[in-house]
Amino acid sequence: MIKALVLSTLVLFTASVGVWVKTDGTSIEVPCPTAFEDSRMRLPQGCNAIKPGIWLSVDRYRQMEVELAGLRERLQSKDQEIRLLTSRISELQGKLILCTAVPECPACPNTFLQHTVTGAAIGTVLSLGGCAAWTLSR
Repeated sequence: MIKALVLSTLVLFTASVGVWVKTDGTSIEVPCPTAFEDSRMRLPQGCNAIKPGIWLSVDRYRQMEVELAGLRERLQSKDQEIRLLTSRISELQGKLILCTAVPECPACPNTFLQHTVTGAAIGTVLSLGGCAAWTLSR
């Protein structure tokens, strides 16, 4: 009963007319609501809210919609990236299982030593040839 008395007193002292901004940007004056429901409702600018809640202006609402669309787009791209990485993980796990299932690892095609010995042999031959040519020319 006290709650109803306080609410009715607040309604009497609140603004009776608020400004409503339409989607085309025009502003009109509309009466402030006197009864608040439990569901969501929009409140004209300049009206006092008797119940606590989140009240947004049209500009802020539009800005939040744009931000939300951007976040949804980023989420969708991240989902695609996650699917791609998950398939890559599955592929690498399959290769790992295949490699560990073989009792003996195949020989690596390491040609480093072969190229090193060949390079050293060529360098030795050229050096000796150069020394021989210099010695004979003296």
